[in-house]
Amino acid sequence: MAKFITAALAILIALTASGERKVSKIYEYNNEPGYPNSLYQIQELAYDSQGRLISWKEGEPDGSRYYFDHTIEYIDDSHVRITGLSDGDQSVIDVTLDSNGLASEAVMYKDGKFDANIRMTYQDGLMTGLTWRNDESRFTIVDGNPTGGIRGGDNEVAYTDLPNKCGMAYLPIITCNTAWQFRSIPLAGLEGHGSRNLPYSCHFNKSEAPGIIDYELDPEGYVLSMNITNSFDGDGLFKFEYCEVASTDMISTGSNTVTIHGDNGNIIIDGVYTSAHVYDPYGTQRGMTNLTPGLYIVKVDGNPHKILLR
Repeated sequence: MAKFITAALAILIALTASGERKVSKIYEYNNEPGYPNSLYQIQELAYDSQGRLISWKEGEPDGSRYYFDHTIEYIDDSHVRITGLSDGDQSVIDVTLDSNGLASEAVMYKDGKFDANIRMTYQDGLMTGLTWRNDESRFTIVDGNPTGGIRGGDNEVAYTDLPNKCGMAYLPIITCNTAWQFRSIPLAGLEGHGSRNLPYSCHFNKSEAPGIIDYELDPEGYVLSMNITNSFDGDGLFKFEYCEVASTDMISTGSNTVTIHGDNGNIIIDGVYTSAHVYDPYGTQRGMTNLTPGLYIVKVDGNPHKILLR
């Protein structure tokens, strides 16, 4: 069973009134013949008081061995550093962020020497391209859903009519093995938001049948488990546990601190700031008043912040 699907899954996000409910554990089950629903690996995720991912581990179910053990440090608005085990080897990953706070390049070093790097491009907060070594993936965004161009091929992703409330991101990229050792970057939400709708199938090899994805949803439409079959490179059953982290309603902008909150369809910003912009989850810029209920990204002096309007 391939392991590459799981980076996409960890960007599942469900929201509560007092904060955010984020994935704390991912249970990975083997569904290949001869291994019926055997627990294969566990991933563990931890967050700081601002809801940012600061630790990600993946290893044996009993905790006897970890293959990944990443610590994520947010240096400044343009730099993130990731240290720890990457596929069993000690490494350092330096991540460069663009003006929107998304990863534009990541460089991995092992024993102080260059090992590999990836580069990403975006359109309205959705990834349109990723280059890794000699592989290049290019995506076309259709109604908020990326498809095509995986590792230079003519691939297809079909989508359900279910809204992607969880923010599941970049299923095609992960299942085709791209950037395996850099998976904590999308886990940390540094590769943009997910598709508008939940994917239904992924077609990576035109000589093979498409891989099918079955979901178990909670009453609010958030994904609790996902079963992927016949996907050519990413079969498995994945189940999730969540933890609640505090809502980041206070952020620093240079020498100032501002407080952001929602009230009756309006975004309210208290404090001194220079610029503020509001975006919906699909990257469309919106106003600050008369908004419908939902999740919005508020950028104050370039610093992104999530606000849930009810």
